[in-house]
Order: sequence, then structure tokens, then C-alpha cells
Amino acid sequence: MSPSNARSLAQWPGDVKGAKGKGLRQERAFYNLLDDLTARTTAGAQDRPTFAYFVMKVQDIFPTLRHDREFINLIVDTLRMERPAYRELSKYAQANGWPTWT
Repeated sequence: MSPSNARSLAQWPGDVKGAKGKGLRQERAFYNLLDDLTARTTAGAQDRPTFAYFVMKVQDIFPTLRHDREFINLIVDTLRMERPAYRELSKYAQANGWPTWT
């Protein structure tokens, strides 16, 4: 996805919320997840997030988008353009081959 086609993370949770009838609690849970994952990227190997864990947690927050690979890909693509903390998560994701679908 090119940067011109990507939307910021601040924009698309509202789109999801509006389209799927979800609320502020879901948006907060999503940002808490990103903050947690970002902090864990520099942890010891056993505490670093995996792509499978990331997908599972996103699907827990957005159950109506379960198995929506495009949505997950959008998140990963958008991270690199977000605030600096999420750019670090993006670098981690790229270094670890996210998204890796099996």
C-alpha cells in the first residue's frame, strides 16, 4: 500500500467503528494493544510479540473482522506512518516478516 492510499490509525478505527457499530472502548483497546506490543519489541526473546499473537489480539478487539487479512495488512502498513513509537513497532514487524500468513 502506498502512503498516498494509506489512512492514519487515528482515522480508520473510526471507520471501523462507524461501519461495524463499535465504540470508544474498542478503539482504546486497540491503542493499548499497540502500546503494549511496542514496549515488548525490546523485551527478551520470550516476551517479544509474534505475528500470530498480534493477529489474535486484533481479532479479539475487532471480532467482526476476524480472518480479514486486508484489515491486518492495513494495520501493519499504516504503522510506519504513525507516531514515532508505532514506527518502531513497524520496524520490528518488518524485521520479523510481518505479515506472514500460513
